[in-house]
Amino acid sequence: MGHADIVTTLNVYTHLKLEDAKDELEQMKVREQLKKEMALVDMENAKRELKRVSAV
Repeated sequence: MGHADIVTTLNVYTHLKLEDAKDELEQMKVREQLKKEMALVDMENAKRELKRVSAV
């Protein structure tokens, strides 16, 4: 992991379990999906605003 001492690496990272890693991956998937959904909402809002401004 790049730590100067292997003890640091072992103390920091070895307490994680497979279940912890699975949970983190699931959370990452959820966050990524939310980002995509937010981007779509932002795009739709931008389109509406463009139409509104163009109609003026």
